[in-house]
This record gives sequence, structure tokens and C-alpha cells, in this order.
Amino acid sequence: RTASVDCNQNNFVYDLRRTAEKELGVGIASLSSRSKVLSGTSTLAEAGLQDGDTVNALVRRPTLTSNIRSPTFVLIEADGSLLAWGAQTAWQPPCFQQAASSAEGTWAAVREIGDVMTWGEPNHCDIRLVQDRLRKVQEVVATGHAFAALTEDGDVVTWGHIVSGGESVSVRDKLHAVQQISSSMHAFAAVRRDGTVVTWGEAESGGDSSKVKDQLQRVKQVIGADTAFTAVR
Repeated sequence: RTASVDCNQNNFVYDLRRTAEKELGVGIASLSSRSKVLSGTSTLAEAGLQDGDTVNALVRRPTLTSNIRSPTFVLIEADGSLLAWGAQTAWQPPCFQQAASSAEGTWAAVREIGDVMTWGEPNHCDIRLVQDRLRKVQEVVATGHAFAALTEDGDVVTWGHIVSGGESVSVRDKLHAVQQISSSMHAFAAVRRDGTVVTWGEAESGGDSSKVKDQLQRVKQVIGADTAFTAVR
């Protein structure tokens, strides 16, 4: 399916995506050109798009997120709208990409413009201290009482309870050039572009990987469980 779309070069990529969604009648997860995924927060000029260029669209599928420790469900529809039901669901804001929940019932969701909004029980997951750093966010993951956000630039921003990985000062100098993040109950793991792995949070939940540091090379993905991580090379 194809469509011809008119946009100004000063428009953002997410404006192009919205226009294409209307023309094609489908939700779009991402746009790419010349085998490169386009950042939604870049202008068309910054993305290098010119008149007559062909842009490929990846169709968005509805995603349902829940947490067995939090009595809430969140459905992100194909058009980016968010529907929540259960506890702490006073509003349903539009245009979201992805959502995650902590065990205590706090939710964080990434909007298509790259910022993050939270709702539910604030307790140890107050986002206000890092709100100004949450720009161009791609993904958010959660532990029991903390969150970590991965930005398009490969930086990681954390907030929440220190025991659950909300404090990452000890590894902050390593949390750049990151390509993937994962979580266990009380720890986070980040895979850097050079294939090394950074972990932080509660040691008993996989936050201390010093004993296997030499083996964590050329890693492509890390998968989190309740109290451990598995690395795929």
C-alpha cells in the first residue's frame, strides 16, 4: 500500500507519520528511509528527506501491557491512543508508543514526541528530578520500584528507589552508547553498542555482574527474570 504525502521540511517526522496514517488508514510504529529508522523528534530536513524521497512504514500493532503485581491493564491502540483500566486509571492520554509498570502500581509511558508521562502511585518513583533529561526517549522498562529510560542518543536515565536501580550514579559514566535495556525485579542491565553489559541495582537481583564480566563480551541482548539476567551473544 502506498500514499503520496505533502509536508514542509520544517515539520517533524512524527507529523509525517500522522499524515501518512490518515492517508493509509493504518497505525504506523516507525518510518525508515535508506535502511535507517527515522527519529520522530527530528525535522524532515534533519532526517535528510527531500522532495520525491520514498519512506517505508512499519505498521503498528496494538500492544497490551500488564503487571501481575499491579491491578491495571494498559492497551496502546494502533493509532497510538492509550486505554487503561483497573486501578489508578483516571485518564487516557493519546499518542503513546510504549508503556511499563513498576510493581507498586506506577506507570510510565513514552509519547510519540519522545517524552515520558507517569501516573499511579508516586511513592518511590517521582519523575520530577529527571523530567528535563527525558527527551527523545525510545523505551522505558521497570523494576519493582524504579524505571530506566533509553534515549535515541543511547543514554540511560533512571529514577525511583535506590534499591531497585533508581540510582545509577555508580555506573553513569558507562550508560552511554546503549542499544538495549532490560530489568529484573530490583536491577537493570544495559547492553552497549560495543557488546559489553552494564548492570546496577540489587545484587541479589542480578545488579552485580562483576563475577561474569569477562564473559559479557559481544553481547547482543539481555533478558531479565525475577532475580537474574541471561545474556545472548
